[in-house]
Amino acid sequence: DVLTEVQAGDQHHLHSEAANFATQAGVDISIEVSHTSLIVPHGASQAKRHAQAKPRFIDFTCNFTEVYRFVASVVLTVIPRDIWGSKKNLKVMLSHIAEFISCRRYESPTLHSLLQGFSIADCDWLMPISAKAQAHGQPASDDLKKRELLNELVYWLFDSFISSLLKTTFYITESGAYRNQVLYFRQDDWTKLCTPLFDRLSEGTFAKLDYSKQVADTVMKARQLGYSYIRLLPKDTGVRPIVNLRRKPKTGLSINRVLQNAFQILSYEKANQPDLLGASVFGLNEVYAKLKAFRQRNLLPNQKLPKLYFVKVDVRAAFDTIDQVKLINILHELLSTDDYAIRRWSEVNIMEGGGDGRRRYMKKAKPQCKILCCFAVYDLV
Repeated sequence: DVLTEVQAGDQHHLHSEAANFATQAGVDISIEVSHTSLIVPHGASQAKRHAQAKPRFIDFTCNFTEVYRFVASVVLTVIPRDIWGSKKNLKVMLSHIAEFISCRRYESPTLHSLLQGFSIADCDWLMPISAKAQAHGQPASDDLKKRELLNELVYWLFDSFISSLLKTTFYITESGAYRNQVLYFRQDDWTKLCTPLFDRLSEGTFAKLDYSKQVADTVMKARQLGYSYIRLLPKDTGVRPIVNLRRKPKTGLSINRVLQNAFQILSYEKANQPDLLGASVFGLNEVYAKLKAFRQRNLLPNQKLPKLYFVKVDVRAAFDTIDQVKLINILHELLSTDDYAIRRWSEVNIMEGGGDGRRRYMKKAKPQCKILCCFAVYDLV
């Protein structure tokens, strides 16, 4: 059931495959795509024996060429060729389809870019029917209407037709190993790969509610902390389960929104008790201060550093194996008081040289006994 076998000697680029496909369809096409390389799996890491027990999800992906040829064949079959007006316009549209498929995450083409190189004059269905109207030209309003009709067609093609075709045929996701490069899995292969993994999660990491659906719905409605959605993010070997706490359920607030007050309280304690964090950092801006302090502690009398050894380790299933009871006990020791107040206010920054100001809504937690401001709005927690 392997979807595609990637061979090192078979390095066909997307633009050459697109050209071959278009030539078979009767179109002379030559396109340039920014992401032309196939998705080829890298070699195993130093933990080779452990990695062999995990499935290499990258081996089951469809490369951009295969996805493009499938989409192009469907478009050429479903969409009448006369609608493009000429082979040149068809060539342009196939080129944009190839670029659309190879886009990375967060990249989205604009409607203006998808119409670059497309000639409206080649489309007979956009031209006036009568010969008299063609001979005397057309008013500007007619040109605008033709452009509007073409915009609606291209927008429908990419937003409704091609996007829906890709979503129903492939599972599209990014990868931890390839960052924002988009991977395409056939839906049936993705289901076969993920079914045992979801079974393992439901048996080990998560606990199934032993209720009927009606009782489970009642229990969930009574809880302020609702539920979240999980997806599997492919890694070089195996997958990483990602729980989306930001996604809002059908009713109620997202988990991140519910935990905002708790986050503000922990942020206050983090800033107030930095020694409890050890060497932990929460961003690149904090790395320099930690390194500087480390260097000062380890300087020899001759102002030189001793010979240092760096060890890189990775804790397997670190977050999955956290003792929840122990974690709650640590949080109780971290809190400096039982009562906190959340102060909310807005900041307005006036732009130099005039113009509209920029408003930011701020939120900060402090122990209730330290709040002296009388005009703020508080949420006691």
